Amino acid sequence: MTEAGRYRPEIDGLRALAVLPVVLFHSGIPGFSGGYVGVDIFFVISGFLITRIIYSELIAGSFSIVHFYERRARRILPALTVVLIAATGVAALLMSATDMIQYAKALTATVFFASNLWFRNQTGGYFEPDVETHPLLHTWSLAVEEQFYIVFPLLLMACVRFLPGRVKPIVLLGTLASFAFAVWQVRASPNAAFYLAPARAWELGLGSVLALGLVPAVRHGTTREVLGWSAIALIVMPVLLYTSATPFPGLAALPPCLGAALIIQLGDSGAGRMLGWRPLIFIGLISYSLYLWHWPVIVLLKGVLAVSALPASWGAIGIAVSLVLATLSWRFVEQPFRSRARIGRRSIFLLSGCAMAGLVALAAGLWISRGLPARFTPAERALIEARFDGNPRRNECLDRLPGALCRIGASNATPSFLFWGDSHADALQPGIGQAAASAGRAGYAAARRSCAPLIGVGQTEPGCTEAGRGTINWLRAHPEIRTVVMIARWPLWRSGHYYAAEPGPPHPLLALTPGQRGLDRPALFDDAIRQTVIALRMMNRHVVILGDTPEIGWDVPTRLFAAHRFGTAAPAPPTAAEALARQADADRVLGALGVDYVPLLPRFCDTVCRTAAGSVPLYVDDDHVSAAGARMIAPLLVPLLR
Repeated sequence: MTEAGRYRPEIDGLRALAVLPVVLFHSGIPGFSGGYVGVDIFFVISGFLITRIIYSELIAGSFSIVHFYERRARRILPALTVVLIAATGVAALLMSATDMIQYAKALTATVFFASNLWFRNQTGGYFEPDVETHPLLHTWSLAVEEQFYIVFPLLLMACVRFLPGRVKPIVLLGTLASFAFAVWQVRASPNAAFYLAPARAWELGLGSVLALGLVPAVRHGTTREVLGWSAIALIVMPVLLYTSATPFPGLAALPPCLGAALIIQLGDSGAGRMLGWRPLIFIGLISYSLYLWHWPVIVLLKGVLAVSALPASWGAIGIAVSLVLATLSWRFVEQPFRSRARIGRRSIFLLSGCAMAGLVALAAGLWISRGLPARFTPAERALIEARFDGNPRRNECLDRLPGALCRIGASNATPSFLFWGDSHADALQPGIGQAAASAGRAGYAAARRSCAPLIGVGQTEPGCTEAGRGTINWLRAHPEIRTVVMIARWPLWRSGHYYAAEPGPPHPLLALTPGQRGLDRPALFDDAIRQTVIALRMMNRHVVILGDTPEIGWDVPTRLFAAHRFGTAAPAPPTAAEALARQADADRVLGALGVDYVPLLPRFCDTVCRTAAGSVPLYVDDDHVSAAGARMIAPLLVPLLR
């Protein structure tokens, strides 16, 4: 048997070491916060195996591009087709009609191995809540790999034919260039770096470098053993230590990729023999099906339970179900289609074309039917679509710069007030707009997500510090704006802590002056809000500060929908006392500024905070009120605006 065709059990064990962290991470099992690096290990393995086959056949003069894509079709498409059908069933069970239309687009992109482009353009990022329940999220890595294999075999063919003596240097330089690009892009555009092929190609290229023999063999026994176990550490440590906040890929992807490369290069070292353990080999054999199946299973469980992260016990159930489905898929889908004796080349291409056409037709049907709204009762539709009942002018008004702000209120009045804040201000815009119209007043909305309405302090979110200064400068140039109404997620901005178990990136406040150095987060906030109010008063502005709306701590529309559809009990909302305790420190500081301070909490909480008015949710998520919730505050604001 040739070197290219020799079976290496440690590589199947390495596949297990790649897929298990991914599954454990997605399943919410504690201790595997960096499990997503398993995908990078897969890339290195794939680059090695495919390059080893292509290059050996090119040198022997037996390479066929048609045969290459036949192998890819046999390997990838049968199991993927079955899982995409199952994922569509999960989506139909859980997704609103609006989301289902977007799912149809993602499904089409997945069929053509472009889902990484779709998720890059349509979502906030791999770790953001807007994708954590999308049944096709995990297909981004398949898209990256297949995009690489559209270009790489053709490049290798051209090099072998026209530059036979420079094949290896070209592959090495391409790999290094991709790595350098990834290091740069993870800072310049993290979302693009994560999803797109140019910043990931070096990981597959690293495997190619090994396959081309560019790395010398290690023959000294002790050195091999030390390197082998070091390779395991290079993989395991990121799995245990990385989090969603780790800048990734780039430099952070180097340790697990190097670990995978060392395992491949060393072969039958002690670490390699450990990876040749039969249970690991079996997991490696089913790893592709396991990767495909585990995510739709987890999404289904999350949807039924209406949670953003599975409890460990349910995560374990999800893993067990995924293992069963993966084993069946490997045995009855993958293996039969890999046999050329059972299914010939013409048949595999024909079946692949039919499968792709059928999935595109399915996506078109979802689009034409407008997401199949008849799947739900009217009450269920109202609950699940409440996620979209936010500020109807959000796309138009949010994140606008001073000088290009949205006008709100009465259409026939001269603007005389500014509504200034973060995303909670955006959520409340329908309420203040209604109040202004009732009072015969007009104004402007200046809301920026993740940006506190503060000056005199630095904010790490891009553009926030400049936006605060710009707003003050804009007010100086517009003396006709007599009133400034401010609202933000004050408890978060003062404490730096999210409510309950809510995930989210930190938004630190940074000292700008020597006097602020050494101040803790609350003291920095107190100093900044005082500076902001003083600046407004020096311009003779009437300052109104609205207290924050109560944070619920769980996704209201999703939980209420699951309770109605699946009988999953929604958590108890916070009591008024709990909400008051959360806001107490910020209330004390804001109330002592000598401005008109209007607490909003009493409009939402009696003894318990309300999450719905009848069957209408008052929130679009766990802390942003819906348009219906925003309109509840209008009566409070009319007298102040008058």
